[in-house]
Amino acid sequence: MSHHKTTLIVTNQDIRDISIDCLYQSNPFLEVTTKPCVIPAGKRTEVTFSFYPRQIMKYSETVTFLVNGLSTVEVVIGGQGTELRVDVVTPKKKVVNFGALQIGETCTRTVSLVNRSLAPVSFLLVAAPNAALPSGVLSINPAMEITMKPRGSHLDVQVRFAPTARVPYFSEEVMLECVGGISVPLFTIQGSCQAVGIELDTEHIPFGAVVRGAQSTRKLVMYNTGDIGARFRWDETSFSPDFSISPVEGYVATGMHVDFTITFHPAQHNRDVRYDNLICDIEDGTQLYLTLTGACIPATPTKEVLNFVCSVRSKETRSLTLHNKTGTLWTLVPVIEGEYFSGAEQLVVEPGQHRQYEVTYQPLTMTTENRKHNGSIFFPLPDGTGLLYNMTGFSDQPRPIGTLPIDIPAKTQHTETLRVHNWLRVPQRFIVIREILKPDRPDPATNLKGFDYIDVPGLSEREYKLHFEAYKEGNVHSKITFKNEQSGEFQFYFVTYKVSAAGVIDTIKLTAPVRQSVSHTIPLFNPLSVSVTLNTQLHNSTEISLLPTFTVPANSEGLFSFEYMPLKAGRSDAKIVFNSIDLDSTSTRLSCWLLLLDQNEL
Repeated sequence: MSHHKTTLIVTNQDIRDISIDCLYQSNPFLEVTTKPCVIPAGKRTEVTFSFYPRQIMKYSETVTFLVNGLSTVEVVIGGQGTELRVDVVTPKKKVVNFGALQIGETCTRTVSLVNRSLAPVSFLLVAAPNAALPSGVLSINPAMEITMKPRGSHLDVQVRFAPTARVPYFSEEVMLECVGGISVPLFTIQGSCQAVGIELDTEHIPFGAVVRGAQSTRKLVMYNTGDIGARFRWDETSFSPDFSISPVEGYVATGMHVDFTITFHPAQHNRDVRYDNLICDIEDGTQLYLTLTGACIPATPTKEVLNFVCSVRSKETRSLTLHNKTGTLWTLVPVIEGEYFSGAEQLVVEPGQHRQYEVTYQPLTMTTENRKHNGSIFFPLPDGTGLLYNMTGFSDQPRPIGTLPIDIPAKTQHTETLRVHNWLRVPQRFIVIREILKPDRPDPATNLKGFDYIDVPGLSEREYKLHFEAYKEGNVHSKITFKNEQSGEFQFYFVTYKVSAAGVIDTIKLTAPVRQSVSHTIPLFNPLSVSVTLNTQLHNSTEISLLPTFTVPANSEGLFSFEYMPLKAGRSDAKIVFNSIDLDSTSTRLSCWLLLLDQNEL
């Protein structure tokens, strides 16, 4: 409610003091401010009248003053109540719209006011309080009390919007507040400051205790409550080596959120793992901070120990039974330690179920009583605990690669191809050890030969040529070993030769006239280191002349000669057999078939 004040001056023009008292009682539209007083001669006093018009009309009041308690003086107070007509000059500017500004931008708008009232108006321009608007963001000038003259006077008001942080959309009325308590809306201010408003649902994630080798996961949510989408990126290296986060980078749209999975996978025992102020960079230049804590404790092995026994370079498989007594699906990635132990990379166990997990032991080196192959297998569980099993392997000598039975006649060279394997990734050189197991005593009539070394590239195989020749009938059991002299590892074959009689070495056809002789020479080789005496036997013929014995020097060839003289025309067969005390006859027999023809048959 607007009001107007006026002052009445009362002067004492008498030569004596006078007393004065106002007999008027103030009412809602007229208020008199005065007190009974004595006015000295020649002095004066002031009486203040405040006019509060309640209606648009003319007012008139008579105010009575009592002078010296005897006489009265009446004063007529008149006034008129008029309409308050302060408004915006241009109706379109009743809404001042700043639009959407960015942080740091400043925008100023001018609003022109006009006073069409019949009386001057004193007022303040006040914007309604708004918690969404930080202090100092919105200002109106002039900010002090304003008095506008009546009948069309103008006033320019400056409205300034300078956001320093995100401001949601707002619409605020600017009020004209008169001293009497009248409040009239003049115009509306609208606007906003668009900015990225990204925040995390928490700044600290505790993981608790996790077994070494196991892992535990937690969820983290990033919200964008702002008006602009933005890219983000975590400093991935700052999470290493005990933590990891996924995704590392991405984009979060306005009003949306991004879920992160943070994994705690400690590698070393530590009772206090703490990563402070891990940084996430936002596209607008701001940063978010996260703190992760946890502890790494050692795993306690189960009482069950897996024991493996097998020959080197063979394998044995054992099974473990895992029971999932929880209501969560287990997707386990076992961690196997030990060079020669292996298993599946993943095992899925449904809630309330059990599954078998197979572990394979495949040693490449032999063990001793004091040096076995040790290992372990650890199943990290989703809750950060785990199951640890110890494993022990004993690797015995290798089994033979093969046992080869070979049948050959005596006095015949035989070459057998043996495949030599290299189970390592690096080349290996093997010394070749050729042993005759049976007969027990070395026999010079039996030869087992081949190269003394063979080189085999990594993870491949080579062929080894083994040569055998025997001059006696019988069975020869041999063992061929390929040994790495540096590591002591070896592989071997058993080769058994069954040597049969030599059979007919040659067939000789002789032709001669009746009662005329023809001679022939047979070469005979002695493989022994001593000379050999051969006894000759003639079968089915009286027409061949030969020596009863024949000596062949050591490691040399002798020439045996005989004569054939037929006594009658016709055809006959004969056989010559050579026997030796040093060489078994059945294995050194030489047979010759003779075709005897008479001259008349030529």
